[in-house]
Amino acid sequence: MTLGEMTIGALQLRQVPAVVNEQPIGVSLLGMSFLSRLDGYAVQGGVMILNW
Repeated sequence: MTLGEMTIGALQLRQVPAVVNEQPIGVSLLGMSFLSRLDGYAVQGGVMILNW
């Protein structure tokens, strides 16, 4: 499936490939199809920092 639009805060991306899991996994995931469109990202102290 492809998400027509995905918004996180002020960041907005279009046409993002996505997968819907049949079973709940207990956490939210951002895949490489999303992260590769960013200028960069890092995880510090359990917090993900997105740069665009």
